[in-house]
Amino acid sequence: MTTIRRVAVYARVSTHEQTCENQLIELRRYVEARGWTATEYVDTGVSGAKDRRPALDQLTTAVRRHQVDAVVCWRLDRLGRNLRHLVLLLDEWQARSARSHVRVSESLSQFVNGASTAAPVDPQG
Repeated sequence: MTTIRRVAVYARVSTHEQTCENQLIELRRYVEARGWTATEYVDTGVSGAKDRRPALDQLTTAVRRHQVDAVVCWRLDRLGRNLRHLVLLLDEWQARSARSHVRVSESLSQFVNGASTAAPVDPQG
């Protein structure tokens, strides 16, 4: 398995009245604790029900160019609220070598090569 070095951090909120900052604080802490280098992709004011979102589209392009080893997000619903879109997205990323999809705030905290590990992550440490 290739060492994770280049991580994409994805955060999203549905309205412009909301902020991604709480998600990003936890995600930055998570990435830093593992010694990874992260590029942030943030969609503000965009519904998770939409398949096309500016930052998510940029992230997917980076995955397609093999510029990303892992994708880290706060919760899977930040990536999408449509189950079909979410499954297709994760399947494409895995096929393109973005092998790890980490969820920081849910009880199933890590996906590696499509297999999940049930290990909760403490956002404080």
